Amino acid sequence: METIVQRLTAWITIEPFITLLMIIAAITLFLRSYRAVNQEGPVKFWYWLRKILESIGVTILFLGLLWVSRAVLNNNYQTFISNHGRVSQANYESVQNIWGGTQAQRDLSVRHSIERDVMEEIPRADETKPPLYKKVRRRFTIEQNSILSTHGTVELRTNKRQKGSAFYNGFETKFNFTYTVKNDSDVRTDADFRFPLPSSQSMFSDVVILVNDRDVSKDLRVSSSAIAWRMQMDPGQTWTVKVRYQTRGLEYFYYQIPSPRQIKDFDFTLTAVDLPVSEINYPEGCIPPTQEIIPTAGGRGSILTWRFNDTITTAGMGVSLPKPEQPGERTSLMLAASSYGLMMLLLAVALTFILADKRINLLEIALIAGVYCLMYILAASLNDTFLHFWGSFTLGTIVTCGLTVLFSLKFEPLYKMSLLGLVGFFSLVYPLLSQFKDITDSLNGLVMAAMIAYLFAMAVATRFRKPGIAGNQEKREMKDVRKSYLRDVKKDDIHSV
Repeated sequence: METIVQRLTAWITIEPFITLLMIIAAITLFLRSYRAVNQEGPVKFWYWLRKILESIGVTILFLGLLWVSRAVLNNNYQTFISNHGRVSQANYESVQNIWGGTQAQRDLSVRHSIERDVMEEIPRADETKPPLYKKVRRRFTIEQNSILSTHGTVELRTNKRQKGSAFYNGFETKFNFTYTVKNDSDVRTDADFRFPLPSSQSMFSDVVILVNDRDVSKDLRVSSSAIAWRMQMDPGQTWTVKVRYQTRGLEYFYYQIPSPRQIKDFDFTLTAVDLPVSEINYPEGCIPPTQEIIPTAGGRGSILTWRFNDTITTAGMGVSLPKPEQPGERTSLMLAASSYGLMMLLLAVALTFILADKRINLLEIALIAGVYCLMYILAASLNDTFLHFWGSFTLGTIVTCGLTVLFSLKFEPLYKMSLLGLVGFFSLVYPLLSQFKDITDSLNGLVMAAMIAYLFAMAVATRFRKPGIAGNQEKREMKDVRKSYLRDVKKDDIHSV
């Protein structure tokens, strides 16, 4: 019992508008059913009890029909997404291990040091004796900002990866940076170069490090986090260091100077080959380009440029890839909103009949629900065929609207137009609104407002139309009886003459 109460409370919290319409429809349906029972029983108590039970039964059947139809569409949605674009953490981690993770490339660092002999006191037990010293060799760091310029280019090309039924936003990069390094001290130093490697990358290929165009591969010390090497630099000596490699990753790439220093003559160009300007976004902690973003030839890509001089910043520079469109993503968005649309449609139809003082036929409501569910079942079933989203959506809409037209032939014009309008809106317009996922809440708010306006207009229309047209069955029957009586009177007068 507690679980049922919790689920109802959660439902009311998540869908307050639908809950309000359901409560209104249930109460009015109960009252209409209670007043519609005219047969008298032998005992007043049993007569009253039968009316109460029948009214409760009709109300429960109506609400049960809503929930069963909703469950059908929810099951249809869950079945579809289990085989289409199901993004999971396990699959993401698998792709990350195989292909590579987010790429955060840190800046080259250079540390200058020298070794000198110093005299070090030898510890002694008797403090009264004179101190003794020994000569030891120590290394001292020579502080300086030795990177005079940085010029780099990175070419990034998207390469989405599939794992299971979903795609993940992978990419490949070509990294090419040139640094100018100077020993700005007046002594010969040991220069320790350290080029960090993104720890989440699975593979680096075509790795080339040149110092003054000389390959220093034999001097490299490679670890899991960096490539390092040591070389001696004379006072005032300047070297050109080039670093090139190719790698791959997921989600985003950025370049960062993590340790604060005065950045001189810095120029970094990132070319996103197949990422248009409209889709450019930045990872957290990154700054936008200092120059205007330029589209590549043909407009398929973007060129981003950062230029600094005499600047201090530790912010990153890079791009974040948009999430790839998943297989069946459009259909998934439509199916996700299908149960909400179904509830709105059935409640709108039921309240239309109630406002018009017309008896609700649960079989008719069930047929409308079945026809509406058929549309989404067809969309899910035909999505993987040559029809894809638009073809399956068009076919489902035609079938649903066509069956509704045939079903509504027996209705009077007012109800026929109302039914066709409601089914047409929730079959044609509402599924397309679900495609605007960034403004779904705003669109749902407009649908709620439109629903309230429709019900108000329907209440006004049914109150001011003629009784015979408005659907008052009893008055229509009285009118027919009166016409029949007048015809009989005229016939009797003719026969008498």
